[in-house]
Parts: sequence; structure tokens; C-alpha cells
Amino acid sequence: MTIGRAGTGFADAGNIQRVEYAVARILAERDRPVEVYEAVLQVVGSSLGWELGAVWEVAPGDGLLHCIRTWHAGGGFPEFEALSEHITLAPGEGLPGMVVESGDPAWIVDAPANPNFPRAAIARRCGLHAAFGFPLLSPRGVVGMMEFFTRELRQPDEHLLETMRGLGSQVGQYVARRHAEDGVRASESQLRAMLEAALDAVVTMDHTGLITGWNHAAETTFGYRADEVVGREMADTIVPPALRAGHRRGLARFLETEHAVILDGRVELSALHKNGTEFPVELTVTRIALPGLPMFTGYLRD
Repeated sequence: MTIGRAGTGFADAGNIQRVEYAVARILAERDRPVEVYEAVLQVVGSSLGWELGAVWEVAPGDGLLHCIRTWHAGGGFPEFEALSEHITLAPGEGLPGMVVESGDPAWIVDAPANPNFPRAAIARRCGLHAAFGFPLLSPRGVVGMMEFFTRELRQPDEHLLETMRGLGSQVGQYVARRHAEDGVRASESQLRAMLEAALDAVVTMDHTGLITGWNHAAETTFGYRADEVVGREMADTIVPPALRAGHRRGLARFLETEHAVILDGRVELSALHKNGTEFPVELTVTRIALPGLPMFTGYLRD
């Protein structure tokens, strides 16, 4: 059967089931949303007899929709794809906007004749007609949508739309999770860059007294590289021998009673350099505000 000639033959139960299995495998094997988009567009379009597909994402800042990936069978539709990739649509505008605004799949029998289709003129020149789209749903709402086109006029297929609703939810949850993970990684990278640029030595210690963090200024101040001290006991590393017993008692007292003596205050005391010399430092210790066992950050200035 030629693509689009009868239209409905591609969307039989067997083909739809194969698409569902293929999408599940794509989500399990791909690491990046862009890879998922490319693979899902291809498997849905080629398996179900559509000739052009696109993914639109909702921009987090202004809520506008941007086309971030297209797929086509055969020679494609360069003019229509180029327009899609360069315009932005508001919620409710065009097929992408309608799907994102409603949160439901939508079908257009003849896109160029639809009054709410900003790309109608170019779609007509390219010979595109039937279209459908479905939302990418996540726990925080609609994060985008996928749309597909063919040169044939096709009547709505409710079973296909309901299947795509489920697939869209799977893809949307995957994309939202990946974006959240990327955000966390970006935040962590920014924090590390800030710590490395700090003029003060920043040293992190866990509840057992072991060093877990050591920035560049700490390396300069104490003479140790980070890989030399992370995992070592703080007391044996930079605390002078005469102060070690007090340091350990203070930590044990806090863990037992959560009564802090020096937390969040600025004190002056002595520290120990790698070469064995003692020198005066100004110290501020804070508890890291995270759930779980206590962790502490010390800010030291020579």
C-alpha cells in the first residue's frame, strides 16, 4: 500500500502495537531528549504512514512554542520544514498551539483549509493536507507536542489519537525528567565554578569528621591538593595537635545535642599547613541545609 493512499491501513492494531514497543525501547536506550525526538518521529511516521513530523517544545520563559526537530520521508518538504523551524506559536495558535492549550490530541482533515493554521499557504504549496498532533505530558503539565502530516485527506482515527496520548505522556515524562537532571547538573557546575573562584578556602566535612570538599583556595592555603585530603579526617589534616581533642569533642557534642558553639559565627584560631607550620586563620562554619546526616562547610581566611 502506498503511503497515504488509503490512510487508515497503516494504523491497524498490529502496527500500533509495534510502535508502542518501539517507543518504549527508545525511551529505555536513549540518553538525550533530542535523540528520543528523532527516533520517535521516525518510528511513528514511517510505521503509521505519515510523511512529515515535527516536535515543538514550550519555552520555559515566555510559554511560546518552538519547533526543535523535524523528520520527513523521501525528499521531504524543505519550505514547510524551514518555516516551522523559524516561527514561534502562542498557546492556541495553529495545530501545536491548540494541542498544548487543550492538553488533548487533535486531528485536522485538511490543514490548508483550517482557519487556525498559520502555515496554511506553504502547506498548500507543498501539497500537505491531513495532520494530527498529540501533547507531551509531564507531571508539571504540557512540555510540548508532536505533529504529523501527509499529502492525503484523512478522516480522524480516534484509536490512533488515544494511543498517541499515552505515548505522548511517556515521552513527556522522560523529557521533563531529563531536563530536570540537566538543570541540577548545570546548578552543580555553577556552584563548583563559584567555589573554585572563591578567594577564601572552602572546606566541607561530613558528620564523621571526614573532608568531602576542598576548593582551589584551600589547596593554596594549606598546601594539599584536593585528591590528597578528600576522605581524610579534618582533625588530623589541618587542625593543630593542641586543638584536635577540642575539635572532636565539639563535633561529638553537636551530633548528640545539636548544640552549636561556633556555628555561624566568625572565630580566630590556628590552622596547620602541609609543611607542619601553624598559622592564624579566620574561620566561619555553617551547617549545610540538606536533609539527612549533618554536613558542615568551613570558610577560612589566612
